[in-house]
Amino acid sequence: MGKILFDVSDYRFSAAALASSGSTVLAVAAKCSANIDSGAKWGYSELVGRISTDGGNEWQEQFTIAAPPARWITADRDNSKTAFFINPVLATAKNGDFVLLFTMFPESKGADDKKLLEKKKITLTSFNGTPCPVIYDRDGKFYTVLDDGKVLDSSKSPTDYIVKGVGNLYSGDEYLGNIYLNGAKGKSDEEGDITSFGAPLKAAKRSYIFAMTSADGVNWSEPRDITPCVLSDKDGATAGTDAGNAAVTQSGRIIVPLMTESGAASIYSDDNGLTWTRNQRMPYMGAKKAVTAVQTPSGEILALGKKSCISVDNGITWGSYKSKFAPTKAIAIGERIFTVINSKVGTVLIGGEFVYGKKNKFKGIAYSKENSEVAGGLLPYTTLAEVGGKPAALYITPDNKQVSFTTL
Repeated sequence: MGKILFDVSDYRFSAAALASSGSTVLAVAAKCSANIDSGAKWGYSELVGRISTDGGNEWQEQFTIAAPPARWITADRDNSKTAFFINPVLATAKNGDFVLLFTMFPESKGADDKKLLEKKKITLTSFNGTPCPVIYDRDGKFYTVLDDGKVLDSSKSPTDYIVKGVGNLYSGDEYLGNIYLNGAKGKSDEEGDITSFGAPLKAAKRSYIFAMTSADGVNWSEPRDITPCVLSDKDGATAGTDAGNAAVTQSGRIIVPLMTESGAASIYSDDNGLTWTRNQRMPYMGAKKAVTAVQTPSGEILALGKKSCISVDNGITWGSYKSKFAPTKAIAIGERIFTVINSKVGTVLIGGEFVYGKKNKFKGIAYSKENSEVAGGLLPYTTLAEVGGKPAALYITPDNKQVSFTTL
């Protein structure tokens, strides 16, 4: 039985991620206000974290990393008056920093009801060769948001508007509301919670990808919308991350797989998570299918899932790869690989070794015939990280009430 890191009664955990840097271990979970019994994917959500500085033995108190804008903060299963954070992804950069990515939906209930998403509305434009987000007024006129948050009108002329943080719109010093919320201010069920209201300029209702960095796992940068850098016209309205761990290559490149409506893809950062670039699409992978990436000691990148790919150029282009298993998560530790498999008997960890042929050419993975249960039962939301040279798992219990950590 693992150590319980997060526990709730009327809130639920919808996804989790794990990473380590030296003896420091960071666990992140998405705490969603949807009533546990409802099973809904929508609701006010926070990304919460806990830190261990001794390799996972003792853990500091829970803290909030990021919270979405909301007009109503409640555990009511019917609450849709809030933006929504989902699917945190963690990586440990080459410089030791923690890097966190996650997907956000504006107030639209888009995670549950795709019909409410604005699939045909343009979300990006270009200014001086740089892709920039587009926001709209009530008459459908569009505005361009620059990297520094300043807003240009449809003729690309400066305005008094500026966007700060996660969608907060100002005119000079006057706060005008949030571009990801719909209308008038709602209410909060909890004393002291801050709610907001919709701004006169609004973002299109689709998924967005944000990134944050931290040197210690406790103090974080402001969330940055990296969607303009990584979105493709063919992705559809729900391109986003899949919760868990990213791959960090020998060169320090951070590779994060994405799920899109037209197929799997990936993005990468070569500067410890500060800027991001879109790779080519991963062929052979199914649309909106979970993908986990690892690097072999000889340098190949494996993207593993129900279907798999391989890259020999540090994750830029991808070819077909046949995998014996369809893991939900995997990590490489030295010459070994560890994979999480959801089977008929539950969620199990299977180890393997990378196999090489002549001239040290990678041939495949020789998996062990033995496996071990992660914690007992089926645990669909399980992620892995290397802690102290061994695999460790963070998993959500089947009732979505607890998130636990265990070494394997």
